[in-house]
Amino acid sequence: ITGSVIVNATPTAGINPSVISICAGSSINLNGTGGSSYSWSASGGTFSSSTGSPTSWSATNSGGYTISVTATSGICTSTASVTA
Repeated sequence: ITGSVIVNATPTAGINPSVISICAGSSINLNGTGGSSYSWSASGGTFSSSTGSPTSWSATNSGGYTISVTATSGICTSTASVTA
């Protein structure tokens, strides 16, 4: 019996901007990089996208924003976080 093994690359998740300093009540736009599908979580809820760009979140409280990036293969994922 013979077969083949496919090794899929793990994506490198990123969030832009990587440094955030805004006033309370302002909105923030974050852009995810490194994959083909994206799932965001933050103090304001969750958001899934195939583009990496979530809707704007109101920055009423400081806290973390995390993105989970899935590679084109749909198998491998990685995460990145930033704090506002």
